[in-house]
Amino acid sequence: MSRLFTVRSLLCSLTLALGCALVPLARAADTPPEVVVHVGQPEGKLLSDSLTNSSVEAIYGQTTTPLAEAAFGWVRETNALSYVRCNNWLGDGISKRSPQWFSGCRVVGKGPDGAPVYQWEGLERVLDLLVASGVKPMIVCGGLPDALTTGPIRRNESGGAVNRPVDYARYQDMITQMFRHLEKTYGAEEVRSWYFEVWSQPDHEGSWEGGRAAPFTEDTTVAQAEPFNRLYDHFVAGALAVDEKVRIGGPGLAGDVSFFRRFLEHCARGTNAVTGKPGTRVDFLSWHRYGTVSDILRWNSELRGIVETDFPELKGAQYILSECGSGSVEGTRSATAYEAARMAALFDGNARSPRPVDLIFRAGDLVDDHFNGYRSLITQVGINTLPLPAFRLYMMLTKMGAERLKTDTPAGTGALATHPTAKAQKNALQVLLYRYDPSILPNTGTPTEVKVRLTGLPTNLLRLPMRLYRVDEDTNAPYEAWDAAGKPRPAPETLGKKLLGEDPFRPTEESPGVFINSGEAVLDVKLAPNSVTLVTLGAEPAYSADICARGERIRKGEEALAEAMDFQFSRRFDKAVDALRTIQKKYADTYFRQTALYALVGIYELDLKSPDEAEAVRRELLATPLDDLVRLGLLERLRVDRVRKNDKPAVAQLTREITTIEAHLKDLRQWPLKRFTGQ
Repeated sequence: MSRLFTVRSLLCSLTLALGCALVPLARAADTPPEVVVHVGQPEGKLLSDSLTNSSVEAIYGQTTTPLAEAAFGWVRETNALSYVRCNNWLGDGISKRSPQWFSGCRVVGKGPDGAPVYQWEGLERVLDLLVASGVKPMIVCGGLPDALTTGPIRRNESGGAVNRPVDYARYQDMITQMFRHLEKTYGAEEVRSWYFEVWSQPDHEGSWEGGRAAPFTEDTTVAQAEPFNRLYDHFVAGALAVDEKVRIGGPGLAGDVSFFRRFLEHCARGTNAVTGKPGTRVDFLSWHRYGTVSDILRWNSELRGIVETDFPELKGAQYILSECGSGSVEGTRSATAYEAARMAALFDGNARSPRPVDLIFRAGDLVDDHFNGYRSLITQVGINTLPLPAFRLYMMLTKMGAERLKTDTPAGTGALATHPTAKAQKNALQVLLYRYDPSILPNTGTPTEVKVRLTGLPTNLLRLPMRLYRVDEDTNAPYEAWDAAGKPRPAPETLGKKLLGEDPFRPTEESPGVFINSGEAVLDVKLAPNSVTLVTLGAEPAYSADICARGERIRKGEEALAEAMDFQFSRRFDKAVDALRTIQKKYADTYFRQTALYALVGIYELDLKSPDEAEAVRRELLATPLDDLVRLGLLERLRVDRVRKNDKPAVAQLTREITTIEAHLKDLRQWPLKRFTGQ
């Protein structure tokens, strides 16, 4: 996918036929609602990387699905995803919503003597894709690896084990080993730019052994909070033993304010379970909220206010809303422009709040297939992968400057205005307009003509090029079009192509010049209910992804693999085999080792018609670190081959291995507990 911005040359006129027209400065009697942007009055910062973040349920499955490659193609082309969080990075479970995927990365197994055996390949596979795409992780150490648990394992619907560690010192050692491995693989400077959140919703019974049921009517006691506070101390000690500059925090609160206070008291003044000294390191404080925009903003202000008022020792910490959403009331609206408008209202409200949070994570999948996921950012329709309105909003935010400007807005319309801080773009402006009203249902309500008045522009400025990007029920609306077509699955190729368009990055409307008169310009913009529109004037900011050395190496591996595939498609099979064997050796410490072997299986079996060589490569694959779902598929195929050759001893052995894995997977698919999402 390549960025295609073919700017058409249009004739300048006082009335622009594109629907975003310059109007006379004199105001008519029936003046439409007016948004005023005060260009010379900055009010703070608007950093897109604090907003364009996602909290997913099954990080391993979401990044290893066949849909991930095209989805991350959008991410790389737009730089519209900054941080990715998951509530179960380290555990062994499988998500209830996606039982064909692992949710966590399964970082610990048990050796023959019962001692922990660390296995980082799954974690690396996820992180490699992220860092090669310019995305940074928030690694949540919630969901305990099965090998470290005490008692019968209890999982929530995300697949995470909610058990406490059988040995807190052993848990601390896992954390130390993890940080050593991460810094060796990705570099200390890169790892220091990540976030490490200790647990997710430890106050709720569905995420932590000892948590309580909502609505948390009684106060958490010191004794109830102690096991989690002890775990937090051991995590901090394990991390700081490797690097004192990494970012650590928590607790990813579900909603129990009394638990939050116990945690704050422990971090500020309590006795550290490891050092015996007062207090514990905390770089950020995190919580979740599902509900209306006003409720989320009130919750953010309340919790930050508790810290600032009662725990001044922690005033240097960042504040992070590490999960948020509407809860169960939204239905399919999360796939529509309504969701983009809702998030725009949340971002605007947070920017104006006297007690804002520093980072916001939207809960939902990264990618799904024909809208079958949970609040996804990207979906596949037919053979095409398309950004949904929430991701379109993220794309808009990456086109905005870092300095937020003062705006005056009428009731029912919101606006975020910015300009870049770079001197080369000093005259550029961006205005994000939105209408958000949950009471207006789909296919109801009427568009409003909004007047946007820009004041305080340089008086020697005569005109600026304009681009307009729109997301509403009729524009950049894949779900509505798919729904109108009868929800076909799979959708016809023509529908996916139509929704993608010839140039998916091109503005909805554009003009070579909006005229400026004495430092003022006025635009008329049509704004539909529950929609967002971005207007950019002048040069748009361009953000480049920060790729670490490991990420660059992964990109080179991708290029080498693409070249090998070109050899295969052009039927130069000897060259393809040689190229894949080179990749297997050169990138043996990455998932390209397995990818190259899989490709070799395909060449031997389908192209060269050599089943014996294909079987030999499958056995090579089985000797590499694989998750049980992949291993099961390979073993089943080998069993078919052995049955055909009437090799009964081999069939019996393979059947025993398959039965063992199937029993283990069955155990992983037990979900007696439910996470808290405000429902």
